[in-house]
Amino acid sequence: LRALYDASERVTRREFELFTGQILAGQDNIMRLLWCPRLTDEDRETFEGQVKAVDLADFSVKTWAPSGPVNDSESRTVYFPILYSTVSHARAATFGTDLHAERTRGEAIRRARDADIMATAQNIELRNPIAGKRAGFIVFLPIYQRGVRHDSLESRRRDLKGVIAGVFQTATLFDAILEEAI
Repeated sequence: LRALYDASERVTRREFELFTGQILAGQDNIMRLLWCPRLTDEDRETFEGQVKAVDLADFSVKTWAPSGPVNDSESRTVYFPILYSTVSHARAATFGTDLHAERTRGEAIRRARDADIMATAQNIELRNPIAGKRAGFIVFLPIYQRGVRHDSLESRRRDLKGVIAGVFQTATLFDAILEEAI
């Protein structure tokens, strides 16, 4: 999935769905994949307007919450809102959720960005608007601006385009592993 972003000027929602559909192939009950672009506060209003015009009429950047209503995010320096998701047909309520707003997720995003590694937010609560709260973990992989070297901490921070997130429900993942072993 990282190679798709590295090779493309812009990945559309349809391209994301086609590509991730092949990656997950029957595993979408165990995990989902997300695209969360890096967004600054000064670009937020324009970005929200563009997404509303092209994809999601009710899109806005929202603050992550473990339960209850998800509200529009307060002004922050940077956001990582969910723009694409492999389960977009069933859970449109998650679009716009800023994964950087919650401390554990935000720390993992910063570790991934700064070291150009896959970093994990462990032992977290996953919000699922259909099935309720679930235990899980998220892995983040940074995506940098295309054609730019990201060989220093400064360049990685400056040129981060967004993150790909892999979201895993712990119980479902272990059930699948045990079922395969039997």
